[in-house]
Amino acid sequence: MFKGDFLPGAPLYPSARPVSVKSLDEFTERMGELARTTLTSLHERVIGTQILVFGNVAVAAAACENTENQGEVNRNVEMLLLVKSEGHWKIAAQAWDKETNSVPIPAELLVDF
Repeated sequence: MFKGDFLPGAPLYPSARPVSVKSLDEFTERMGELARTTLTSLHERVIGTQILVFGNVAVAAAACENTENQGEVNRNVEMLLLVKSEGHWKIAAQAWDKETNSVPIPAELLVDF
């Protein structure tokens, strides 16, 4: 189901630096490898969103809280470029970055959630 949310060829830009584009297949393969080794569980909870829509295009920002292995909690912001085609929204590109003490999630992204 995860892959079905994306347009074919949609690039993903994880938070690691230097920036490195990943294909959807590369990303899901890496997550599968982690699930077989060090990542025993991952729960993602959306804690805020902002969406801007114009016609058949949209940009969405989602603040998320991730709990890994039922313990370590991290927060990040995911940015998605969306395109509507045949009545369905699909992700054309996605990038995300982790929250740090020096780069906190903006308060306006957490409003009303």
